[in-house]
Amino acid sequence: DIGGQVGYYTLLALQGGAGHVCVFEISKAYRKEIQRQLRLAGQENKVEIVAAALGERDGKEVVFQDYFGKTKMPGLMIDTFCKEKNISPNVIKIDVQGNEVDILKGMRETMRTQKPKMMVMLYEALLRKKGQSKKEGLEILQSCGYEVEQFANEHSYICIPL
Repeated sequence: DIGGQVGYYTLLALQGGAGHVCVFEISKAYRKEIQRQLRLAGQENKVEIVAAALGERDGKEVVFQDYFGKTKMPGLMIDTFCKEKNISPNVIKIDVQGNEVDILKGMRETMRTQKPKMMVMLYEALLRKKGQSKKEGLEILQSCGYEVEQFANEHSYICIPL
């Protein structure tokens, strides 16, 4: 669960039968809320909360602005995380308010070799602020062997490996 916010999709994954969930959240306030939600649901032992900013290169600073202020931390690639933890993700959700393209760039190997099903939010206006575009994100997904279908609204995509 990349961009865990308050843990909604983490809890949904657990209710759907996920044995273990890694939730990535850069915001300390949101991480605390995820912990609270997991405690209320009695699911703390099935979730790893990772205080990391995912990105296109390990160590490259990632800056994230949310309602609580600006947070900066060194980036971590999903490819690196999965290798170090020996994880093969089945499903990945990405909703990080404009940092999606950078994250996709840092997980090409995982997409090509592990082929997780994905739900990706691509916010055109937020991506443009970084000189990126929704089209760029869709091209990365397609080049890694995914069929991409829009659903629900203009920024939500279901990505199924071919």
